Amino acid sequence: MQELSKDILIKSLSFNLFYPKDLSDFKAKIINFSYDLNDLNDAFITSDFDELGYARRYSKKHLFFYSNNLSEDELIKASVYGADGIILDKICDKDLLNLAKNCGFSLAFLAKNNIDLFKATIKQFDIFVANIDLLKNVPDTKYKGILHAIS
Repeated sequence: MQELSKDILIKSLSFNLFYPKDLSDFKAKIINFSYDLNDLNDAFITSDFDELGYARRYSKKHLFFYSNNLSEDELIKASVYGADGIILDKICDKDLLNLAKNCGFSLAFLAKNNIDLFKATIKQFDIFVANIDLLKNVPDTKYKGILHAIS
């Protein structure tokens, strides 16, 4: 993938045809997340921008960009390449979370235990992805998701 300057990426946002999809269809339902674009799950997770762009053009799934160390540049690129949301496994800077919200992204958090879940609940996350036992602790006002690993 060719590296583009931040200025070019920001300018391209004004011509972006890919607006983040609404999650309202999943009220009171569990969202099924997967790393496999070809399965029948509801949402696709990737950390590859080329794969994200391909998925936006050829899939109707909700698309989430995963980052180990989220940056402003990655948020801009995720928007340009058509992500519907950002998925994180650790809490990042409040300003980055606000920027992601302002870009229209749904924020998802991968919770491994109750402590992760509690920390993320007081932040601005919309979706909590965890095992079924942990999801019982998620408020009903939030979306719930399960991650299906590739078998």
